[in-house]
Amino acid sequence: MFLYKNTILPLLILPLFVACSTLKHKVANCMYIAKTQKQEPSDLTSQGVCGEFLDEDTLALDPKHFKALYFGDSNLAVVYTNHAIFYVSKTGKVKRTFLFDNGADYFKEGLARTISKGKYGFMNDKLEILIKPQFDFVYPFSDGKARFCNGCKKKSDGEEHSTMVGGKWGYVDKDGKITF
Repeated sequence: MFLYKNTILPLLILPLFVACSTLKHKVANCMYIAKTQKQEPSDLTSQGVCGEFLDEDTLALDPKHFKALYFGDSNLAVVYTNHAIFYVSKTGKVKRTFLFDNGADYFKEGLARTISKGKYGFMNDKLEILIKPQFDFVYPFSDGKARFCNGCKKKSDGEEHSTMVGGKWGYVDKDGKITF
């Protein structure tokens, strides 16, 4: 009977422990350009904990930090976190983007890459998803289409650069039409 009690109690507590630990959100340590007293930009600096990750692609930004963001002419701010980079709109939308050339992905032909659950898609400058994240990797738009791959893997050159290899390659246009 002693063995039964010591076995059943951990089995009852384990699901409760797992449920409670998965509900706890991870804090987001952030860097961003803040506005100054004169509404001008400051330097990119660490701002400490600015919110929490609801999942790996969703950042809930603390309202105090949202008010401090410098948006500039683009009406978008960029927030760097412990593991990802996000665009933030003046309306409060927050979308994860691709880290490119040490910054947020550029908008090419009106679209920038977004990431959700390890898949890439495209968003416009209002942070609306125009092509849902469905690709393992995608290059920026050029001449009305973007090259993508599924089943590809990142291969490093051993230094700072990498390339995508293998998989099935194709193109997606701005309407989301796919061609191989």
